[in-house]
Amino acid sequence: MSPRPLREYRFSKFSVRPESLSLRCRGEERHLEPASFAALVYLIEHRDRVVPQDELIAAVSPKAALSGDALAACIAEIRAALDDSADPPIVSQLPDAGYRFSAAITEVPPPATRRRPWLLPLGVLACLAPACWLAWWFWPVDIHEVGWWRFAGSSPAVEDSSGRENTGRLHGDAQRIAEGPAGHALRLSGNAHVSGESAGVGFPQKDASFTITAWVRPRAGAPAGTIFQFGSRGGPRSNARLYLADSGAGCLALGQAGDSACSARSLADGGWHYLAGSYDARAGVLVLYVDGTESARRSSAGPADLATGTPWTIGAAPAYSGDLADVRLFDGALSHPRIAALDECTLSNLTRLPGSGQAYALPLFRTAMARLPAPETGGAALAYAGPGNAGLEFGYSEGACSLASLEGVALQEDLRIGVDLLLPPQTAAGPFFHARRVAPGDSIQAPGSGGVWVRLDAGGKITVEALAHRENSPVEPLATGLAPQPANSSGWRHLEAEMRGGKMRVWVDGVAVRLSPPGAAAGEVIPIATKIETADGIAVRAPAHPTGAILVRNITVRDEVQ
Repeated sequence: MSPRPLREYRFSKFSVRPESLSLRCRGEERHLEPASFAALVYLIEHRDRVVPQDELIAAVSPKAALSGDALAACIAEIRAALDDSADPPIVSQLPDAGYRFSAAITEVPPPATRRRPWLLPLGVLACLAPACWLAWWFWPVDIHEVGWWRFAGSSPAVEDSSGRENTGRLHGDAQRIAEGPAGHALRLSGNAHVSGESAGVGFPQKDASFTITAWVRPRAGAPAGTIFQFGSRGGPRSNARLYLADSGAGCLALGQAGDSACSARSLADGGWHYLAGSYDARAGVLVLYVDGTESARRSSAGPADLATGTPWTIGAAPAYSGDLADVRLFDGALSHPRIAALDECTLSNLTRLPGSGQAYALPLFRTAMARLPAPETGGAALAYAGPGNAGLEFGYSEGACSLASLEGVALQEDLRIGVDLLLPPQTAAGPFFHARRVAPGDSIQAPGSGGVWVRLDAGGKITVEALAHRENSPVEPLATGLAPQPANSSGWRHLEAEMRGGKMRVWVDGVAVRLSPPGAAAGEVIPIATKIETADGIAVRAPAHPTGAILVRNITVRDEVQ
């Protein structure tokens, strides 16, 4: 098993390669013990903010927690290796806040060769201080675009935006149009296609995980056709393809006549749809997603045997008729939240953010919320059927929505967030303020985090809760209150919360809620003493499977607080 693509971070006279545990100074190796090296990389990768001590400990030693003194010893080793005597230092500690990496970083992209994850030897590893140790530690797997075709330009060449130079060429009667969800699109009439100039540099091989995504708008009456395929056509599972069946259903298949996962409904309805198919080699499972929601799942009859030698194609064998946009191939199985985030990022129509334009819904926790049709709910809306926590953090797309760019947006300190909620019994939902900026599927709850969550439950109780704890762990509320009785018969409640100058106000259906901090008298305005971070959004909770879905609609974010 070969190692995965090497990332590299450069700053000052140093370079850091996470996968090879390499720290170099002008080409000469500088030694760091594994725990110290892991701490350095985590600080570099979260250099846009202060990393709380508890979060850094959890990231460095997930199975063997370090003490604060042991972490301090690791930081001291890092500073010594970096000759860190500057004022302010490269790695600085902020009292009662955490640690921060402040040097300017240049990221060097991975080389084009396909590599695989590797595992550090198991056991207890020691760092400079005897107490600074971790055990059974391994590096997380990264996933990248290895092919990304956006159909800009006018020449017969179809450029690859992934950096792997997997260029294709147009054949037949194809038309470039400027009306795709992500900008440019390609219109194929059934006698045209794109073929790669090679079998694909960096493409998954043998029994490797992968994901294929595309925006599709099939031509009515002729929906069947291949959207994207790669690999050889010689064996039963030697190639992978995303295609439309005769019924108009979207499908992902291993082999020309082999295992397929197909959607239940036709996509040939005249509109654009986000189609994504992933193959998880470890589980042997094919999963198909339509518009960010899981639509089909099927176990493979055997492992994939993705072969090389045949150029990849878009829209060929059999020919596809209709429009295609933003076709991508990834070198791993994307999670549901990451696929939903790519869909939402392209749409970017959740709500308008102050000073940042249109926001998208970046999914939180492990399962994405489902997007609902606009006519059904009166605007952009999402649903969650539980159980557990879910939600969205506001994201802002500045362009192409690459996988690496999916992260919550930084917003100003003073905001008012409003949302309409439909809450089945035993569920709760509401806005959160000043939480961690996270990637799709991550939790906003963690020891040492900032942020506060304002939650309305189905019985009308308001709870204001700090996010500085692990998901589903017991927590003492900062304040509670009781919403007025519903003034309508539809069941929808309108919740608004305002954070200004460290003070909180809450309204339900336009009526101010009296909040009571523990041991204090009730009032309409209460102080909230939480650490200020930068991300905001909406979170939902369902302790068990609810009787119906939690519905969220009409989200507003304003800085004209009152």
